[in-house]
Amino acid sequence: MTGAPRDAMHAPERSAAPRPSLLRYSPGLVAVAIAIADAVRRADPDLWGHLAFGRWVLSHHQLLMRDIYSYTAPGRVVHDHEWLTEIVLAAAYNALGNFGLKLVKLACVAATMVTVALTEEETGAPELAQFAILLLVGAICAPYFQIRPQRFTFAMFGAFILILSRDAYRRAGRVWIAIPLLMVWANLHGGFIMGVAAIVIYAGVAGLQDFAAERGWSRALRLGAIAAAATLATLVSPYGIGIWETVAHALANPYTRVAVADWQPTFKLLSHALGAKPRIAIHLLISIAMIAATAAAWMLSRDPADLPMVAIAAVVSAAAIVTQRNIPLAAIALAGPLLRHGRIAVLRWRG
Repeated sequence: MTGAPRDAMHAPERSAAPRPSLLRYSPGLVAVAIAIADAVRRADPDLWGHLAFGRWVLSHHQLLMRDIYSYTAPGRVVHDHEWLTEIVLAAAYNALGNFGLKLVKLACVAATMVTVALTEEETGAPELAQFAILLLVGAICAPYFQIRPQRFTFAMFGAFILILSRDAYRRAGRVWIAIPLLMVWANLHGGFIMGVAAIVIYAGVAGLQDFAAERGWSRALRLGAIAAAATLATLVSPYGIGIWETVAHALANPYTRVAVADWQPTFKLLSHALGAKPRIAIHLLISIAMIAATAAAWMLSRDPADLPMVAIAAVVSAAAIVTQRNIPLAAIALAGPLLRHGRIAVLRWRG
């Protein structure tokens, strides 16, 4: 009697049976999760600036290349890496006022939550378990879904995780879609670097898995080429390499973490919130608990089939610990691995 093929344990799942789908089971439950994620209505302090920049572009039919609003550095060259978001916000505001801004917010929230629900479908977990984790993601993301460019990053990152999850589990992800997605994302918000990191990590870990299983380098080369093309696609912007320079400046500037609240380390913010701001403390504790639960589920299951997705979740979770503004991205990346490995751990525990 012969044993199983060496790479069987690393092969993607290929089941003809339909996967449990929360969207098919009850779209109303997904709508509930969207409503929870959209519940917080708070304008970002920078909203006035985004509207002013966007309305100037719409009225003058050209992009801002030099600072016309600053009294300390007038005429300085600017690299507005959020110019496309600002045009969308300004157009919505010009057409429908505050209601238009709320519609754009709702669209981003719905897109994010639907992509998370579709990612959960790939795990094979029961529908009610999918609903529970979707509610958790919605509750964690809700305070961050302000009217600001960052919410476009949540929607784009959700789409990225969905594409990569489908490739990891069923080789049906059409990873090449990452190229046009990153090209658009780079003009919406600086969080596009998380998309670059995700696809580079996925290509690297998947390639190493294929090498370990003696499946050759063809898939690794294909994924590497897509990752390289997607990274280069971020340069398709009126500001070119300038958007990378702007993001790098924000990451390297030591005053960013001092002056901006959501750039604070998560545990530092938690220590300040305990006792003084219980609502913020509870939210941060829930976010940390999701990270810990995913790590525990993976330790119990040790299933390597989705190791690239686990690696992405681990890196994004580390980024969320370093800077709490990344907590929503961690929740989006953790939803699939938590459900998948939690399900495997429960099945093994049941014998």
